[in-house]
Amino acid sequence: MLIILNILVWMGPFLFSLRKGKINTLHPQFIIPFYMVYFILNSFIQDSTNWMNEGNRAIIVGLVKLLPELSVYNFSFEKTLFISLISGIFFHIGSLVFNKSIYNSNHEHVFLDKKTIVHGRKKNVILTSVIICSVCWLPYYFLSHLGGGTFWTYSLALSSAFIPVALFSINRFIFFITLLFALLIATILKSKASYVYTFLPIIFYYIFFHFDFLKIFIKKKYLTSAIISFIIFIIIIIFLNIGNLGAKRLFHRDYAFEIFAILVESKELGLIQSQKSWIKNEVLEIVPSILYKEKFTTHINPAKRVAIELFPETAKDRSGTYWNRHLLFAGYYDFGFIGSLISAFIYGLFFSYLWRVTKQKVKEYNAKWPIFVYLPLPTFGAYFLAVGGLNYGLINMTIASIILYLIFFTARIKLS
Repeated sequence: MLIILNILVWMGPFLFSLRKGKINTLHPQFIIPFYMVYFILNSFIQDSTNWMNEGNRAIIVGLVKLLPELSVYNFSFEKTLFISLISGIFFHIGSLVFNKSIYNSNHEHVFLDKKTIVHGRKKNVILTSVIICSVCWLPYYFLSHLGGGTFWTYSLALSSAFIPVALFSINRFIFFITLLFALLIATILKSKASYVYTFLPIIFYYIFFHFDFLKIFIKKKYLTSAIISFIIFIIIIIFLNIGNLGAKRLFHRDYAFEIFAILVESKELGLIQSQKSWIKNEVLEIVPSILYKEKFTTHINPAKRVAIELFPETAKDRSGTYWNRHLLFAGYYDFGFIGSLISAFIYGLFFSYLWRVTKQKVKEYNAKWPIFVYLPLPTFGAYFLAVGGLNYGLINMTIASIILYLIFFTARIKLS
């Protein structure tokens, strides 16, 4: 029952918006709620079916057995589901501060689609895009193994994943060239995420502007588009199931809700002894090491701190173990139930503000390019913010957005 209520609360506004056939993939009330429900369902399905072959009760057993105070087989998600349920309400309240609800925003795609991509010298945009795709992987390739202070090289290389979609309506040939660059760079990064995030911006953009599921069975061209989209989706799934990129590996790490549930139970039983602020720990992780000298000495990476505080035995035996958290993890750790509600509200506010600014900039410049600057947030940053990776999400999406802004800024430059 609590799972159903969570789906209705988190996804309710989005589901209601589908009555008009449009899917607003860029609205705050779709982005985060989708991940919140996905994490819950991922936990429920795995806990019920063990489809990943992790053993009875899957990850829960593997983690809770490290804390004798918690009962493995009596472990319950009920408290965590209730906290998530109420937090969903506060997220929606925050998301409405700067925007209309998603079920009243179906007109957005019409207003935004009327704009041209960019006003100015498109050749400059094309040239800059090709140059950036050609060189953005170089720092990662040469500096990634030199130790601290080089995290930005991954973010810079990953920015190539967001460039192709911005060029599709400008020059189809260059679109395919940059798409090829992005896929080649993904092989250099050696991360399944880099492949996924090459296609996600294209999918989100296409669905927002061109997909209407109510017209699929009415007009032939929409049915054709739906079939093509489905085929592409199947191809991507098959590709991701090749070798080490199998579906089980792809979904295995999405255990954020389990980790949050273990935090809730551990806090209830007084097993959390540390008095250090988790929010402060997350924020300090964002600060560049050149400004924060203790980042590689006394500071503890939040993903590592989960292992140290919640699973000390794992931290001893597996020094390289890092864990995802959850959107509500830091707030709940520091301030309990109230902290999770405040966190949800702030995240709703954050996404709502950036979406409003994007729409304002589209109107201000009378061009569609600010949407591409915004795309790294819903297609990349949202996931990592949802799993508690404040540092990873913000840094990666910010660098990608800056790169995209610079690309379109070159349209204003006169080349003599």
